[in-house]
Amino acid sequence: MTGDVKQAERQFEEVARAAPVDEIDEASAKAHYSLAILSSAQGQRQASIDHLLAAVKYQPNYPEAQLALADSLRRSGRAGASLAAYKEALRLNPRDSPARLGYAVALSQLGRYREARDWLTEAASTAPDRPELKHALARVLATAPDDRVRDGRRALALVEELRAGQKTTDLGETMAMSLAELGDYEEAVSVQRSVLAASLKARVPQAVQRMTENLRLYERRQPCRTPWRPDEVSLVPGVPQ
Repeated sequence: MTGDVKQAERQFEEVARAAPVDEIDEASAKAHYSLAILSSAQGQRQASIDHLLAAVKYQPNYPEAQLALADSLRRSGRAGASLAAYKEALRLNPRDSPARLGYAVALSQLGRYREARDWLTEAASTAPDRPELKHALARVLATAPDDRVRDGRRALALVEELRAGQKTTDLGETMAMSLAELGDYEEAVSVQRSVLAASLKARVPQAVQRMTENLRLYERRQPCRTPWRPDEVSLVPGVPQ
């Protein structure tokens, strides 16, 4: 918390080294979880996953570690393996909205778009106070490659409803996706340029690259067919997008 990351890392490693071999140990679990967050922030993805596996071994009922494990597996390209970890996080905390969202994103990345749509439809209806679920549903409806899943009008209606309460670049992206799906490419380009300018100002290089690629699609009068990039959505505090 004082900014001395290296010293913190050394202290966490000392706790982890003193861990019992085959016993439940909360201190060890928390040390490994903290080391996982530090490793992920430094781009050491496999090390982060290894620490998270250790965290849930030492404390199986650790919902934050289960969610972080699921998130890390999905973002490293192992969406299939992440599903079980998301389900376990939800078993431990049935109201865990990030786990519900992550499960849907993983389904989408596996090409299981109808399941993602149905999962999000149910999640959004049972947790109407969590706008991120409704937003994710809109994105699937706007961009899913499966023609049986897409519904541009419904996606746009959801986005417009959400924008009455908040205006974010992510929501702007989804609005542009919805407009492109409906064939309104001029408006999609206008909205996408606006969110791209905001991301350039905020200096978010990964978002800028993604938004620029989608802008080029709309300029060529082509819709977006990628709800989320593999590494786009981070659901764990302290882990960069």
